[in-house]
Amino acid sequence: MSEVILVARLTAKPGREAEVEAMYHSLLVPTHAEVGCELYALHRVKDNPAQFVVIEKWASMDALKGHAASAHMAVAKAAIEETLVGPWELIFLDAILGGDPAKGTL
Repeated sequence: MSEVILVARLTAKPGREAEVEAMYHSLLVPTHAEVGCELYALHRVKDNPAQFVVIEKWASMDALKGHAASAHMAVAKAAIEETLVGPWELIFLDAILGGDPAKGTL
């Protein structure tokens, strides 16, 4: 199977930004330890502190499915829903190779 690159975008309800950041921050260590996790990086949008972006790279779709079914994600999903404006926006990407491979793909 081929690797999976995913960008997840989410927006916190007004006043709930710190809760969203803390919840996602708590997922970093256990997610990084998962089999197949190649990248799981949390970012905040500079001009919109309520919006967060998680950039993910998984060895396979099975690895991503394992992450989605993990105990720490189940806890996070249950806790985070009430803090968000709406559902996560999930964007799956295919790399377009060119130039220096080390700089042109995740």
